[in-house]
Amino acid sequence: QKALQEYAGFYSKLGVKAVERMRAYMQDLIKSGKTIDSARAIYDDWVNCCEAVYAEEVGTTAYAEIHGKLVNAQMALKQRMAIMVDEQLGGMNMPTRSEIRTLQERVHEGRRENKRLARELKALKAQVEALVSGQPAAPAVGTPRAALIAGPAAAAPKPPAAVKPVSK
Repeated sequence: QKALQEYAGFYSKLGVKAVERMRAYMQDLIKSGKTIDSARAIYDDWVNCCEAVYAEEVGTTAYAEIHGKLVNAQMALKQRMAIMVDEQLGGMNMPTRSEIRTLQERVHEGRRENKRLARELKALKAQVEALVSGQPAAPAVGTPRAALIAGPAAAAPKPPAAVKPVSK
């Protein structure tokens, strides 16, 4: 609340400075003998004065400090509200935000693992089909490095050695 009051006070001062600048502009206009042709001209002059004061004041370190305090206070309020919501949810035996976030991370990790396993299964199926058909298998995308190095010949069963008849 204090940070918001400081911030609002800063903008109140901006308004006062803009009015003072408009008054000085109008006095200079009167002294020079010029006239104002329309309400639109007055409005444009007012906007120009307000923008000039805003540009001067917002670039100061005082504004940066006040704005920083306000943002920090808002973030602290947001954090405290999150804690209060989690406490209320926990009191009603409902999952809190952190528990839901943990579950979301676990689901996401499970999806990644499933995709990885699906790629490996696809590569293994391709190798088995190649072995059955007798053709060398082209490695599938995502095939583990060890399987690529060993190749399908390492995984193929070796034919049994020829059996020689025993002589008596």
